[in-house]
Order: sequence, then structure tokens, then C-alpha cells
Amino acid sequence: MPIKSPKALFEWNEEDSQHNCALKKLKTSKQELISIVCHDYKGGYLEDKYSHGTNEFNEWPPYSLNSWCLIDIFIYFSHNLVTIPPPGWINAAHKNQTLILGTFIVEWEDGRKMLDEILKDDINIEKSVDMLVKLCNYYGFDGWLINIESKVQEDTVVKLQTFLKMLTQKMHISKTFSKIIWYDSIISNGNLEWQNELNDLNNCFLKYSDAIFLNYTWTEANLNNSMKDNKKVFVGIDVFGRGCNSCHGEGGFNTIQAVKQARSRNLGCAIFAPGWTLETLGGEKFDYNNDRFWSLLENDLNKNIEVEIPFYTNFCKGYGKKWYVNGKLEQEKKFFNLSLQSPQPYEYTNLTDGTIFCGSNSFRVTNCHDLFDINTELTSAQVFVLEFAFVEQIELKLYEKDNRTREIETFKKSSSEEECQYDRRWKIKRIEFQTKSNHQKLILVCSGSGFLGYIHFYEKSKHIKNTIEVIERCKNWTSFGGHYIFNGNFNCTTLNDLSHFNIYIRNDKESEWKYNTSFYGSSFEITQLKLDKKQFYLKISSIPGNYSTEIYIE
Repeated sequence: MPIKSPKALFEWNEEDSQHNCALKKLKTSKQELISIVCHDYKGGYLEDKYSHGTNEFNEWPPYSLNSWCLIDIFIYFSHNLVTIPPPGWINAAHKNQTLILGTFIVEWEDGRKMLDEILKDDINIEKSVDMLVKLCNYYGFDGWLINIESKVQEDTVVKLQTFLKMLTQKMHISKTFSKIIWYDSIISNGNLEWQNELNDLNNCFLKYSDAIFLNYTWTEANLNNSMKDNKKVFVGIDVFGRGCNSCHGEGGFNTIQAVKQARSRNLGCAIFAPGWTLETLGGEKFDYNNDRFWSLLENDLNKNIEVEIPFYTNFCKGYGKKWYVNGKLEQEKKFFNLSLQSPQPYEYTNLTDGTIFCGSNSFRVTNCHDLFDINTELTSAQVFVLEFAFVEQIELKLYEKDNRTREIETFKKSSSEEECQYDRRWKIKRIEFQTKSNHQKLILVCSGSGFLGYIHFYEKSKHIKNTIEVIERCKNWTSFGGHYIFNGNFNCTTLNDLSHFNIYIRNDKESEWKYNTSFYGSSFEITQLKLDKKQFYLKISSIPGNYSTEIYIE
């Protein structure tokens, strides 16, 4: 998926790449951008690179995030020339209204040679820019981190500024909320001299981009010098504490000290390599350590997660050891697929994998909890449906965002409650209502005690029952060791934008359905399916809802 040379960048085409495309588009970005997370984890493109997830990992799942309410911009980083975020990360970020950027980087002498090729003349500059814009649009992400860590000739700096200016302009035309972020590296004469602050030597690059990501060996004096354009400055903070002095807190769980230094000056934060919680502390207590790390930063970062109607979450983190559908255990097998991650709530530390209705997680309710902001106009002329699965006693309520003690007034049209057929502890409640006046900024709150399995919130008149159509694109059968191995690609279309689908395989009409994999979006692939016969039935089942279709493959 990464692009490693200018030649490969110039020759890139869309052929055979559609399975790496994200399907979740970002409609709007968060209004105030103060936090960047730069994901640098063991070189990148590990288990997270697979477009439809994997169960091929060791005892503990790979690194992931569920604290999206604290993250405004996510950067996927590797040391390749062009780093394209894997689709799972794009889908997860966009479901949580977070911008996600790729990385364009050149390093040392080899990088200088590649940059010389890209900046050789106006034709190459424009071609490079056009390809970077095309990659963003095709794969579905929102911009680039530009990191030039190679010394360049002074007369090349003007060409680099032309490249940067053209890229920023074309990205803004293509996506109004896109971002081009410059990394604090070379200075105005082309020398590689990290400044750790915004000053006259690197402002010439910020001038042609949206923001600057400062190097992470700064002092308090550096931060004081950077305050003149604070809305465009993000202070680099290395969670590993490399090259840091005492005012940084030396990383780890003391990262909060560096965050406070930046935020006290109204500067943004660029948190580098938060995978420290897994890479250093290991996987056995990863959920606990990761939640602890992010919860320490909550009071100093914007806490914001907005969703729009129609809205669905089953609280899935995108990994787990079990998979449930409508209260029924379908698979007891580990998996990692960030495309299956649902929008994550404000109180992400309340997610649990003990009592599950759908996916791999639920939300533990212990008192009163803020869940999600809803940024969609609710008018008194519309009928809305709020549906949720719960165990024990739980209520959901809507409040005005600016006045969290003021519940919005509604006319309840109808209300129903039913037991789950597979696990009678779970109940499904469905409320139809109209508001007594118009509302736009709301917050969804739960109270009581028990577990929330999913929430589905939609406008009744626009909720269409789904039809699912599966089209076989290509297939291949091979024989091996007395068995048949199937590989195939399929397109799947529906009337509604569903969260994801489950795929079931069975050999004949008498055998039980056997869970195989899950996917998100409009295309999927089946690889290395081992069968006794050169035929099988394929069933696609939607989540949420119980819409399905079945086709015969031979």
C-alpha cells in the first residue's frame, strides 16, 4: 500500500486497489482543531494493513484507539516516501469525525535524491501534487503531513514552496476541510535544522500550508516564541520521551506535563507514537493502560464527539475474542478489523467485553453518562425513532448541549419493548417521538444500571428497509491435498448506508451456517476458503437490522 519511489508515485493507478479504499466519508470536521495524534508504531503497515481485517496475530491484538473524542487529526506514519492510511484507520477516524492524514516524507541522502526528482521541473511538481490529491480522493483520507528531513539546495527551496503551495490549494479545492501540515525540519536556506519553535526560519513553509508540527526537543522559551500564530502551531510531544527535557515529563504516563505546557499557551498538541502503551507495556493490560494514558489528558484536550442522524453504534472497538449478532454468539475467535469499530462514546473507559449484544463490546452503565453529541436538526414536523438494546434498567434521554440539565420536550408517539430471542437478559426498546420545538445541538445521555448493546437513532420517514444485492466479480478454484481452495471478489450494494455485514458460508442446504468473516462497505473478498466440494452457499447479513441475501457459488 505505501509508495516507495517517485517512479511508483507517477505510475500509480486505481487498478486492483478498490479493496483498500475506505467507505466512510467525512462530512464535516471538528470546529476547533487542537490535537494531532501521529501514529508511528513499529514502522507501520502491520496487522492493520489488511483491508478486511485479520485474525493472524499473536495473543494480544494490534494497537488501536477508542479515545477518538480527544483526537482532532490522526496521522498515519511510516518511513516510506508516501504513506497511505489503511482503510480500517480511515473508516474508524471518520466514524468519529476525526480528520486523517497520510505522510509524505524524504529522509537523508536517499530522500534528497527522490525529492530532487519530484522537484526537477514544473511538470514533475504538478504531476506529484496531482497524484497526492488523487490518492487522497481515491482512498478517502483528508490530507498530508509533509516531512522533509533531507538537506536541500538553497535554490531548490523555492521549488519546494511551489510544491507546497500548489498541494495546499488543490487539496482545499478537492476537500474544503483538508489539511496540509508541515513538519519543523529544514529552514529557509535548505539546511536541516530543527527549530522546535515557529520563527522566521521556518515560517516561509507554514505560509504555504495549514499548520506546523514542531519538533519535540523544545524548551519553554521555544513555546513562548511560537505563540504569535498559535492556532496553526502544534507542539510535538514524543510519548517515548526521546530527546526531552524535564519540562516534558519524559513521556509515558507523564506526557500530560508536556500537554499542559502547550495548552497553557493556547498551542495545539501533536502527540507522537502513543503506541508506547502497547509497545512498551505489552498487551496483557493494554486496554487498561491505553485508557489510563488518554484519561490523564482529558482535561487539557477538547472532548468532542458529534454524530449525525441516522446514527448507529454497537460500541465495538474493532477487535476482540468473540463476535455476537443480536445476542447470539456467532464466533468465538479473535479478530482485528478497525472498519468494524463503531462510533466510540465520550466515556470510552466504560466499554466492556463481558456482556455483549452485537459485535465485541457493550457500554457498562453505572450512573448517568454522556454518550454522544448529535449535530442534526430535529424539527417538530419529523418523527424520530430511538432504538436500543439493554440489560437491567437503562434510560436514554436527549438534552440541549448548552444546557445539560434541560431535557428536550417530546410527544411520545409509541413505545415498545421486546426480549431478545437468543439471550433473554437483553431487551430491545423502540421509541417513536416528535419534539415540541426545533433543536440542532443535542447530547444523548444514558442513566441507570446495566449494559447498552447498541443504539440506532433515525428519522422514521427516511428509514428504508434494505435490499442487498451481491455481484460476483471474479473467482478462482484450485485443488490442494484433496480439498478445494476458493478465492473470490464480490460487490455488495444496499439502499441504506449500513454499518457492516457478516458473511456466512455453508457447504449444502442441510449444514448450519458457519461464520467466516465480516466487512464494511460495498466490496469484499474471500481468500483461501477450504472446502470439500467445489460449491457453497454464501449469505450476507446486515448490521443493524436483519436483512440478508443468499447466493450459490460453484
